[in-house]
Amino acid sequence: MADWQRTLDLNPEWSDCVADLITNAACALSIAYKLRALERFEPGPVEVRRLSLADLFESLAKIDDPTSARFNGCMAVLYDWADERQTCWVVTEAEEAMRVAA
Repeated sequence: MADWQRTLDLNPEWSDCVADLITNAACALSIAYKLRALERFEPGPVEVRRLSLADLFESLAKIDDPTSARFNGCMAVLYDWADERQTCWVVTEAEEAMRVAA
């Protein structure tokens, strides 16, 4: 794994969402909370984008039943931000979570 600035672990909610144990809306709300809880970046565009992404996922969570396509579109935006300048490693698999914690 490269030298990432932060790690955003989306589990256990991500795994629950994949297993259809929680809704896309519940997963989106969890992602919003986790983005807000992430250690702040230096003032500037990366930090502004982090907060904007939290707002995006909060808005998605307010939709009664967001489609998978809409949820995946928001995830694509999150991944683009995370990959830019190795801003944030996004953990979506249980094995990754254990490896990061070790």
